[in-house]
Amino acid sequence: MPVSLSDKSSKGASSAPGSRVLPYDLLRVIAICAVLGIHSLMTARDLTRVPPLITMVDSYLHFAVPLLVFISGALTWSSSKKRSYKKFALHRLQRLGLPYLAWFCVYIVLTFIQTPGKKITVGWLLGNLLTGNVWYHLYFIPMILTFALLTPVASKALRLFKYAPELLFVLAFLLKAFGWTNLGPLVHAHLGAAVWGYLAHIVMHLPDMILGAWFALRFKNVITKAAQAKTFALFSSKKGSGLAAHKVIANLRFSFITLGLTFLAFAIAPWLHKIERPLTSLSMASFGVFLVHPVFLFIIQRLVASLGAGYLWTNWWFILGVFSLLFVFSYGASYALLASKYSAWSVGE
Repeated sequence: MPVSLSDKSSKGASSAPGSRVLPYDLLRVIAICAVLGIHSLMTARDLTRVPPLITMVDSYLHFAVPLLVFISGALTWSSSKKRSYKKFALHRLQRLGLPYLAWFCVYIVLTFIQTPGKKITVGWLLGNLLTGNVWYHLYFIPMILTFALLTPVASKALRLFKYAPELLFVLAFLLKAFGWTNLGPLVHAHLGAAVWGYLAHIVMHLPDMILGAWFALRFKNVITKAAQAKTFALFSSKKGSGLAAHKVIANLRFSFITLGLTFLAFAIAPWLHKIERPLTSLSMASFGVFLVHPVFLFIIQRLVASLGAGYLWTNWWFILGVFSLLFVFSYGASYALLASKYSAWSVGE
């Protein structure tokens, strides 16, 4: 998510100086479409008879959040070096914090509608404000805001010695795959569920953020000379046995997908200029799409439930229809919010 999903500062990767990084725009649109796909399939997960193909597609679409975090890592790394920490932090709070507060209130209203009579306490509000768990997608915003605010500090660690980025990625990966299993219960027991939820999201996606910074640092020539890019192939093979090997493969799967898509996007960068205008438009509206699409999905879910037609969620044609509706209405709403100077701030502008 540019540094957020919609930051206009995505600069420097095409052949023209100061132009947008079109491969990142492409990756952002792919990731947002995957998010819409995941949530279109979400209701089917709770059903007893789900076609295997739906389950398989659903599992592989979950590269979406790692990819968005990766993009944020790459672009935050670049933008954080261009201004003082104070200006950088205020900019991030404005672009991410203010929209988050606005949409947090929207989803509190939906919570009341979904759970009539629910008691809202100060502790509940503060806990959900910290974690974003008031609705299933909002956790991303406090997590990515935390990553952004830590990036200028982390950038010093990445420059400690030659292989510091690789070491930090390995350490973050080990914490996610193995360390959190032991630390998580301790955090939950001593600091509470809210702090545990907040830190769990950070730990799960910290490797993706560092991977993005690593890519921006190690492959900066690919980014600035995209017109000369050649096709990249990313192959991975891990040997091992037992539970440890299984954890390594499971936790690295989306990192491989993320890197594979990223190298492919930069490989086709010279051709992206042919679709620069629509691609840029879709990318800039993506943050708004991320924020607003659960509202439309909520309406669809309530309508289907009121008709007693829950069986429809196991049909491919229906899920594709839901995805199409979410795409059209969410992008329409995002463009409408962006068009007004009074509402553009609510989607990160």
